[in-house]
Amino acid sequence: MPKIMKEKFKVYHDVFEPITIKALQKLQANGYFDSIIKEISIGKEANVFLARKDNDFVVLKIYRIAVMDFKKLKDYFLLDPRFPKVRNSRYDLIFNWTKKEYRNLVKSYKNNVRTPTPIHSYKNVLIEEFIGEKENLIPAPKLKDALPENPEEFFNDLTENIERMVLKAGVIHGDLSEYNILNFQEKPYIIDFSQSIPSYSPKAYELLKRDLEKIEKFFSKIMSREKVQNKTKEILEKFKEQMN
Repeated sequence: MPKIMKEKFKVYHDVFEPITIKALQKLQANGYFDSIIKEISIGKEANVFLARKDNDFVVLKIYRIAVMDFKKLKDYFLLDPRFPKVRNSRYDLIFNWTKKEYRNLVKSYKNNVRTPTPIHSYKNVLIEEFIGEKENLIPAPKLKDALPENPEEFFNDLTENIERMVLKAGVIHGDLSEYNILNFQEKPYIIDFSQSIPSYSPKAYELLKRDLEKIEKFFSKIMSREKVQNKTKEILEKFKEQMN
């Protein structure tokens, strides 16, 4: 199996620092991927790469250790009772941040929320299913860049997934918007669960309300505002009833 060489990734110097290279080498040696093909997106905190795995493809989401917002991580961990013993060291926070996203993704996926299939997490690397055209290696576009042909049908599908995520999986996304929803073959895929918290968190209602307001704002521009508001209000009311 080919080794990941530091020289090859000098262009990504802020991503492939020594601890990340070691993590990738271990994941590669354990068969989670064969080779990295290309970078497919750059976020505020992470770079996403397409990798080959046998005759298929996976996505590697790599958190950039040097640029992560230390205070933001600590603030979000305070909202998540599942991580009571996270230390204040930068590495501990970032590695647990990656684990947190993976756990949220697994919980949502197991409750039939349409997400990329979670595969593994290690250190600051999250591995998940590649959503997109495999023939041409084109990632699925974000909703903001690919409006659905039938907005109402897409919206209904999305809100059904949000209901399952919130009421069955007990996951509050915390950063849900047209930026964190993919439109692949006219089906919504919810991504980026790093900021998600459990439904029993003290801030759960507040974050869910904020998520639904963003969804409401986006879809009210392309379909009936009344239908959108009725549905988002319904989800919020169902959540309140469940929590009482």
